[in-house]
Amino acid sequence: SVLRDGQWSGPLHFRHMQTGAAIPVSYNVFRIDDPETGEPTQFATVTRDLTKQKEVEAHRELLLAELNHRVKNTLATIQALVSHTLRHSPDMESFREAIVGRLFAIASAHDILSKNDDDRASLKRLVAKQVGPYAKIDGIRLRLDGPPVALEATVAHALGLIFHELATNASKYGALKDQNGKIAIVWRDLKLPEGDFLEINWIEKDGPPVRPPKRKGFGSRLIETTLSHSLGGEAKLLYDPDGLKAMLRIPIGAGHD
Repeated sequence: SVLRDGQWSGPLHFRHMQTGAAIPVSYNVFRIDDPETGEPTQFATVTRDLTKQKEVEAHRELLLAELNHRVKNTLATIQALVSHTLRHSPDMESFREAIVGRLFAIASAHDILSKNDDDRASLKRLVAKQVGPYAKIDGIRLRLDGPPVALEATVAHALGLIFHELATNASKYGALKDQNGKIAIVWRDLKLPEGDFLEINWIEKDGPPVRPPKRKGFGSRLIETTLSHSLGGEAKLLYDPDGLKAMLRIPIGAGHD
């Protein structure tokens, strides 16, 4: 508040006459002098409603807090990815290729989130962004099918990494290795006795014959641990000779509508 030369200005709160709600205002009181004598004759006030301004400020602070939280989570994810990728890479060229792809997957999910006012990502757009570079989404070779689903940032980043791992694996060893393979990515809401879930099925066929790996690779562990540790869900990988099948199940309420 300021008191100067017979004037006062500062923030106050008024009460709404009907609801009793507090109304933040900028309140100004100033003196009006007689033009001949210079003596004060009366006081006048100017009041400005600050409700909208305060709402904007509160929303900005909320967005900044959410951004800080997301940045910290993203940096922690990147740190873990770099560490584990380096540990499981046979040489530096393999490490470079793997880590660049995984960082791109995180960046792609972030790009989708940043373009939505509600800080959510469409599941269909997320799948298309991660898998589209490997094959054209034409409904035949690459088919996406499921209801509209909006994902919160944590879920979008996790699934972005998972779809990247599945697509990379399919391009190296599976249905996207040649021109004959096909992939269907299908999702649905699922009601089970233990709760409601979003279930996503990744189904490959007509690619090279599939053989179960002799040992579980980092990509497989990433898929399984991301679902269980980060989202409280589960992932199952089935190495069917006709094509890899992956089932991803996430509890509804774990960051999506």
